[in-house]
Amino acid sequence: MEFREKEGYRPEVKLEYVDEAGRTMTPKEAFRYLSHRFHGKGSGKKKLEKRIKKVEEDQVMSVLRVYIFVCYIFYYYFCQ
Repeated sequence: MEFREKEGYRPEVKLEYVDEAGRTMTPKEAFRYLSHRFHGKGSGKKKLEKRIKKVEEDQVMSVLRVYIFVCYIFYYYFCQ
C-alpha cells in the first residue's frame, strides 16, 4: 500500500532544549548539560560563576526592556 499524497512530505522538526529555569539553551549548552548529567560530573567554579552572571544579566536586560517600553507608552500618551 503506497501513500502517494505523502511523497514530497518533509516534516519540520525543531528541537529546543530548556534548562531548569525555563531558558532555552544553545545546542552546545544542551550537550554539555546532558554530558555532565550522564557522567555525574559538574562544571568548574569559574564556569558556574560565569553562567550565573549571564543569567543575572539577562534578567536585568529583560527588566530594562519592560521599563523602556512603559516609558515609551507613557511618553506617547501623556507628553504629546
